[in-house]
Amino acid sequence: MAASRWGVVSASDDDVEVMAREIGVQPDVLLEARVQALRERVRAGRVQPMGDKKAHSQHYQFELLMPEEVFRAWKHEAQRRGVDGSALLRSLIHSYLLGTWQPTEVPKRWVWCGRGYTVVPREWKAAHGSRYPFRERCLIPPGAQRALVRRGRELGTTPSAIVRALVLNAIDGLWAGPGTITIVDCTGMYDDEDRYFHPNRG
Repeated sequence: MAASRWGVVSASDDDVEVMAREIGVQPDVLLEARVQALRERVRAGRVQPMGDKKAHSQHYQFELLMPEEVFRAWKHEAQRRGVDGSALLRSLIHSYLLGTWQPTEVPKRWVWCGRGYTVVPREWKAAHGSRYPFRERCLIPPGAQRALVRRGRELGTTPSAIVRALVLNAIDGLWAGPGTITIVDCTGMYDDEDRYFHPNRG
């Protein structure tokens, strides 16, 4: 069991969903196990804490794998807004957690422009000999990650599915204006998950 816990640490959120299906557990169980395992490794000195350039900061690295077509549309949307993809992804998450707005739908897999996509990093690596490149990552506080897990439980889905929906809504223009999303760095988010569940949020 210990080996499997350590293995979850390096997996992306999409990989965690696959692992959860394979072993028959809810994805948030493995997501929480990953956060705990990482904290144990940091305390034991086995890995450096993830974070920004501030000493001793610890953040959760959220990673979303995308189909190539969606990834290119996403990068175009970030460029249109004048920010990099990482900042836009983090800011979408923050704005979503602060508000009461919900995406038009929360798909279990990538569906865009009437086409369904399956992202299989292992197949890409076997075919190209390199890591799957169409991914976006951003640092968020652990409290924000826990808030995403809680929001997923409310909706009966996973954090990755929620963020997948946020990305699709953004590139489809449902969050169209640059002023509708406040761009934040990691320090602009909350590490207290309860602040994202205040009854007057949004």
